[in-house]
Amino acid sequence: MDNSMDIHGLIAQSVALSRTITEKGGIPFPQVIEAATGFAVHPIDDSDAEVVTRLDAVFRFILEGYETTEAGFEISVRMIEDQISEAIDCRAVTTPLACDKPRNVSGKYQASGYPDLALTCTTTGRVYYLSISTCARRALDSSLRTLYYSPSALTGKVTSPARHCMVVFLRETAEPGAEILTGFRFVDLARIRLNFKAEFNAGNRALVQSESILRTCD
Repeated sequence: MDNSMDIHGLIAQSVALSRTITEKGGIPFPQVIEAATGFAVHPIDDSDAEVVTRLDAVFRFILEGYETTEAGFEISVRMIEDQISEAIDCRAVTTPLACDKPRNVSGKYQASGYPDLALTCTTTGRVYYLSISTCARRALDSSLRTLYYSPSALTGKVTSPARHCMVVFLRETAEPGAEILTGFRFVDLARIRLNFKAEFNAGNRALVQSESILRTCD
């Protein structure tokens, strides 16, 4: 079988998988993580109440620190991630948590990919993986994708059994060209279902190779 036939077969399988998952209404998040990593996903329950309450306080602390941004200034997820880490590590809000950037399966710190932060409860030893995002309040009921997870045997950042959660901060336009954070949704990912979308992509390096450029302007 030549390479082109292999590619055709793989694409056909990917399309079929996407269709099947859509028809089933998605796959439970815990099944995806456990199949990809071998680590269990534990739902958040009453025994996690203190951690949930403390994280709620952290998120409210972040909101209180945001005033209307200047025109043209974009609120970034990375900025919020750093502020959450600082609020926990500096005890701006008292929590029983230690916060760290997740290491991948190779033991290296990695900024990209799910999750954004790894939290460890200092009293129970439980691990909480936290994903962070923002969403325009007007888009809450839309089908726009907010959570992304790409399994990887080399760079995956889920390296232990854990609770998995996500905070989505809500943005609103305060005035033309300026945004403000006005709320959040704190979600237990163990209770959601994931869709699947196969896609091909190209990075900047591939797109700007000399043989592919038709015109340039610097």
